[in-house]
Amino acid sequence: NLTEAFTAVVALRLEGRGELRLDAPVADLDPSFTGPRTVLARHLLSHTSEETPGTTFQHESAEFARLTRILENASGKKFADLLEEEVFRPAHLLSTRATAGLSAATGLTSNASDLARLEAALNGDRLLAPEPLRRMTSPTFTPNGFLPYGLGWFVTWSAGERMVWAFGESPEASALFFRLPDRGLALILIAEGPGLSAPFHLSYGNPLRSSFVLSFLRRF
Repeated sequence: NLTEAFTAVVALRLEGRGELRLDAPVADLDPSFTGPRTVLARHLLSHTSEETPGTTFQHESAEFARLTRILENASGKKFADLLEEEVFRPAHLLSTRATAGLSAATGLTSNASDLARLEAALNGDRLLAPEPLRRMTSPTFTPNGFLPYGLGWFVTWSAGERMVWAFGESPEASALFFRLPDRGLALILIAEGPGLSAPFHLSYGNPLRSSFVLSFLRRF
C-alpha cells in the first residue's frame, strides 16, 4: 500500500501536465483491459473499480496495479523511471528503491528518513500544487457517503480531524505513515516483520485499530 501513495503522486503530476486524464475510461488507456468502459482511471486510483464503479471501496492490489501500464503508456517511460523523475528526485529521497516485481501497487522499499522527506515535500508543495494535493488527500465521495480512501492514500476522520495514511506490509517488514496534514504532524514507523500493520487489519480503512496510532493521537 505504501507504494500506492507514490503512484498517486506520479499520476497527479502527469495529469497536471496534460499527459493523463484520470476521468478517462481504463479501456482507452490500456488496450489489454477488457472490463466495462464505466471503469475510469480514478476508480483504480481510489480502489472503487469493483462492482458498480465509483460507489464501493474494495482494497484490491491487483486492480490498482493496472495503473502501472496506464502510467507507462501515458508517459512513454518505464514505471521505475517515472518514480525516479516524478517523486524521488524532486523530494530528495536518498534511499527509496524499487525491488523485483515493482508495480503501481507494490515493490518499493524506503526508510524513515526518506518518508520524512516525502512528508516535507508534500507539505511544501514541491510535488503537487494545492488543488491536486487536496484531491489526493480527500475521501472519495459517493451517493452513499464518503469512503475511507482518497487517491493512493487512506483518508478518514476522527473527532473532526482529517487523517491521511498509508501502510506497507510483507513477511519481512512493515511500515506505517500516518499524517495529520492540517496540523503538519506525521508518524512514520518502519519495523522488521509485519507487526506494524498485520495485527490491526489496516486494509479495512480504520487507523484507530492501530495501537501505535492511538498512542500518537493521545500524545499530540
